[in-house]
Amino acid sequence: MIDYSASGLQQKLTFELLNRQRQSINALDGVQGFTRERNIHTTPRVGGSLDIALKQSIDLLKIAIRPWITVSYNGEEEHYPLMTGIPLVTGESRMATGAKLSLKLVDYTTPLDVPLGRHYTVPPGTIVTERVRAILLERGVLAPNIKESAASINAGMFWSATETWRKVINELLKSIGYSAIWADDWGQLQVQPYVRPADRPVDPDLGFIHGETCTYRPEFTIEHDVSGAINHTLITARMPWEHVEPVIGEAWLPANHPYSYQSRDGLEVPYTEADVDLGIEVTPSSDWEDPTDATIAGYRALIQPHADAYAERLLIERSNPTRTFLVTNRWRPYDLHQVTRLFAPDRGLATAVDTRVSIIKDSLTYQSGGTVKMATTLQEVLSD
Repeated sequence: MIDYSASGLQQKLTFELLNRQRQSINALDGVQGFTRERNIHTTPRVGGSLDIALKQSIDLLKIAIRPWITVSYNGEEEHYPLMTGIPLVTGESRMATGAKLSLKLVDYTTPLDVPLGRHYTVPPGTIVTERVRAILLERGVLAPNIKESAASINAGMFWSATETWRKVINELLKSIGYSAIWADDWGQLQVQPYVRPADRPVDPDLGFIHGETCTYRPEFTIEHDVSGAINHTLITARMPWEHVEPVIGEAWLPANHPYSYQSRDGLEVPYTEADVDLGIEVTPSSDWEDPTDATIAGYRALIQPHADAYAERLLIERSNPTRTFLVTNRWRPYDLHQVTRLFAPDRGLATAVDTRVSIIKDSLTYQSGGTVKMATTLQEVLSD
């Protein structure tokens, strides 16, 4: 593998034309500038823009574009796709010698942003990943990568005609603890379980450790905002009967915690979640369709501890303010969800940084004949 910290390492971008089925057509010439933005907290996660002086005839309604980065050093070469995007024209300049286009590149989840056009219902007991696969097949999605699960929804779900297919899919996935649907750099849609950053493996070899193999600049910004550190969580957990009030789960920080209600002189900083599906499965009783008060009370007593535990977990996750690091670094292959180690030695009065971080955002810019520039946002990962 190439040493990405080596002096003399070269990085070059090329661009490939594909049809909408992601099959290669030929190279795209005339690209003058390219940007790619990735953010794990946005929908969709990835987007780009392209400035191109047209040198060939292309039908923008039938093609996709895949930027590639080639990294070379000491006779070795590695090639990686940066994204696979559907082009949309945002501007055009006419010149004596031809035309220059400004394109926006949207990822392969974007076709899911169309309205349903009809009411859509998913009945109780539906296996979520099977239904998501069926929706994607109906929408003409090519070979999505779905991590199958036997998990089903306990209560029916309903969407109006103006909602989008993306919302349907993401709300179904959220109900069983999956991440929102996303597209990888090859344009393949991914349906995968959500794994908390604290539970992800740490890859220390991504260049964020000060030393000979470091690939980030020593000057970076640290954001540390304690104002959003919550001290109270309140959730409502879904019951399987529409006419029955939900179960409430609640948790407060203990009084001696530095961000508690008491330590902040009576300042409450709450976090709430509504209509939470706790995923508790029971064998329906004989009166399940028309439950007695005793049946409802029994089910409520069953899920109350789970609701409180869920609220407590949210409190642990969100009550500790995390640091965010904005760094300038050399491009290297990594995914947004990866967890790595950031280490920077002390500098004068600035103390050393040594912590686990999750890659949550990055920005790549490229100008023809220039260099590839990267900026990456890392978020601290705290243990429970």
